Amino acid sequence: MWYAFGAYNSPTLYGWTQDPAVAKAALGGLNKDREINVYGMEVISDEEAERLGLPQRSDLWFDDDTRLEDFEDNC
Repeated sequence: MWYAFGAYNSPTLYGWTQDPAVAKAALGGLNKDREINVYGMEVISDEEAERLGLPQRSDLWFDDDTRLEDFEDNC
């Protein structure tokens, strides 16, 4: 699934994974030291991802090769 992470006054970050636990860990890492302007997570459709050009982008926050362990130090 495609995910979008947004916070007030912050860039939107995107990622893809088949494991929702990875997306939740990524969200935890993004919000680790935040008390205000925290990131929220939203599942986006394949059509929306295509419109945004996500399948071709190399700057994804995470992808299907990302594991939970990759976020352990950040959560």
